This record gives sequence, C-alpha cells and structure tokens, in this order.
Amino acid sequence: APPMRAHATLVMNLAVAIRGVLSDACEVLTEVGVIPTAREHTCYEVDLLVTCEPAEPRQRAIRSPVLLVEVLSPSTQSI
Repeated sequence: APPMRAHATLVMNLAVAIRGVLSDACEVLTEVGVIPTAREHTCYEVDLLVTCEPAEPRQRAIRSPVLLVEVLSPSTQSI
C-alpha cells in the first residue's frame, strides 16, 4: 500500500537534508531493497538509505548501506 502523504513528505525532506551533507561519492536512495549480510535470501525495503558503493546496472538492492532510515508509524513501530 502506498504510504500516507505525511510519511512521504517526511522521507523526502530527510533525503534532501541528508544529501546536502554527503560527498559526491555517496547517494541517498528511497524505497530501495537492502540485503542483510547474515541473511542472503532476505530483502527488506527501507524508506531511505545512504550508500557509497558504486552503482551497478540493473541493481535492485544495496548490500553495504552506511545509513538506514525507517519512518515509524503506530502501525509499524512494533515490527
């Protein structure tokens, strides 16, 4: 289900603020998959992350994020 408007606005505002302090080698991505190192066959979708790994063609998930941000709501904070 799509996020509520307030959620989307908060994620975008965070992405803009974080991007403003990053080096050119790093980027902010939203709604991207993350594969934990301990669980190779599991993929989580996070609201926002920062990665400094080089982009790969057709890449769908990030393996080495340097920052993960998940905006919590009353319905998701216990997960």
